[in-house]
Amino acid sequence: MLEFISDSKPLRTVLAPSVCGRRAQPPRREPYAEGGIEPRLEELLADPVTEALMRRDGVNPSSLRELIVRTQKVCATA
Repeated sequence: MLEFISDSKPLRTVLAPSVCGRRAQPPRREPYAEGGIEPRLEELLADPVTEALMRRDGVNPSSLRELIVRTQKVCATA
């Protein structure tokens, strides 16, 4: 992996390629794979995993939506 390192060679030239940089990755095709893209709140709340967790935790979807709407109104006026 490492060769003898002398002061005259940059570190990049003595390290194996897998250590120095990322390997080329095929583009990801699933939604939200790239940073900066977020799902809408309704998408999150309609997700089967989210619904299962809410059921398990005893979270009422209507109450949660009402809380979200009230919080949005408070934040909009602040």
